[in-house]
Amino acid sequence: MRFSDFAKIKLDEAKDLFGSYTYYDKGADEAMEVHELVNKVKQLSVKDAAEELIHLANRTDCALEPSMLVRSILHSLDSNPKYEALFENEDLIEHY
Repeated sequence: MRFSDFAKIKLDEAKDLFGSYTYYDKGADEAMEVHELVNKVKQLSVKDAAEELIHLANRTDCALEPSMLVRSILHSLDSNPKYEALFENEDLIEHY
């Protein structure tokens, strides 16, 4: 299963469990297990991670706004030099 499909399932579950208010008011970190998703991103190559995060950010079939989740994932990766290329990717950084 591709990462963005897994993340969509987690977004749908978060809406069912916590509703949209918690997600939009407090952020993805408060409504779902973002750390689990960050670990899945870390299993991908940086190139694949960028592709998956861009795909996720642009999805229109999620119960909650996926770009908020992408921002949270990127925030978790921003201090790791391995992922510098993610922050240089224009298609991805527009969601950060």
